[in-house]
Amino acid sequence: MRAAAEINNRRVPLFVGATGLNTREVMRKCAIVAETSASGVLIGVPFYFPSSPANAVRFFKDIAENFPDLGIMIYHNPPLHNVKLSLPIMKQILEIPQVVAMKDSHREPVEFMRLMDMARGKMSVFVNQLQYVAFQPLGAPGFWSIDSWMGPWPLLALRDAMARGDRARATEITFSLAPPVGTPPASLSWRETAANIRIRYAGYVDPGPLRPPFIEIPAEVDDAARRKAEQWKTLCDECRAEVAAAA
Repeated sequence: MRAAAEINNRRVPLFVGATGLNTREVMRKCAIVAETSASGVLIGVPFYFPSSPANAVRFFKDIAENFPDLGIMIYHNPPLHNVKLSLPIMKQILEIPQVVAMKDSHREPVEFMRLMDMARGKMSVFVNQLQYVAFQPLGAPGFWSIDSWMGPWPLLALRDAMARGDRARATEITFSLAPPVGTPPASLSWRETAANIRIRYAGYVDPGPLRPPFIEIPAEVDDAARRKAEQWKTLCDECRAEVAAAA
């Protein structure tokens, strides 16, 4: 993290992941981030036990009060963090000045529209890459993607298509990014690990070793990761010239 902050040198806002199993652990991480030139932290509600709405709000308030100079990007992941930040909860959280952004992919369209109305001028919300075509017109200024580590060109092409109003091309790219209809969802046990494996197969960056204990990989998980990486490299080849032409 320190190396990333040094290399970035405030060229773009850098938010560092600091989620933990309790507030004390998160604060220890935030203290390290505060020593660097990073703009803020990306944090989710501690998740070992499900949090109540009041304690979820309290968590973000505690971080903001102890680190007033750090921006906060909320990591909203209800399946993993065991709490959904519903609109009434978000109304309270939005009163915290340090909360400036949120990584989210768990809102239905009408709920998202209401969130955008509440958050206008206070917070940016980044949606999943597959939601951007539908949610950008509703107010989403950008999207997040773990797949970007396999090569950014399909995502840059998606961004550029929406920026120029070419929704047909943006939809075509989104269909290329999405798994085929009927594909069973990835097990939560392997989701992050499989992403690490396919990033290595794609070869754009070296993601480093797998993190124990998730190092005994079933053959079918490895095979699916390899096939995804090959598909992504083909998409990169298709989109590279398109992105260069739009630059």
